[in-house]
Amino acid sequence: QNVSGQAIAHQLALNSLLPRSMDWILSEGKCLDNLIAKKSTVSDAGRGAFAQRFIPKGGSIVIAPLLHIMDYTTTFMYPLEFDEDGKPYVDEEEDEPIGKQLITNYCFSHDQSTMLLCPMTNA
Repeated sequence: QNVSGQAIAHQLALNSLLPRSMDWILSEGKCLDNLIAKKSTVSDAGRGAFAQRFIPKGGSIVIAPLLHIMDYTTTFMYPLEFDEDGKPYVDEEEDEPIGKQLITNYCFSHDQSTMLLCPMTNA
């Protein structure tokens, strides 16, 4: 049977989502459209984020799920070396990191923590 990738993705989504009652949505749901993008009021700044409605002091502006990278050193990049058979390997014990993965540009952490928190959406 030939099943399209779109049909598989649709079925996966249906199997992954938990059905929620309207009462649950009203009590537990979060509004995700507090912000809209518009031309900035600051000259030459491009576009900016603007509140679409009143947000009370202490209120959530926007929520975003976070990817937790427990040890930021897993984002280090090392030079690729080759053994005598031409197989590539990385020697983290001997080599110094030559950079970090691009995702770290979008993450935040604390100086005294090894954890990185990386937004998983564009919110």
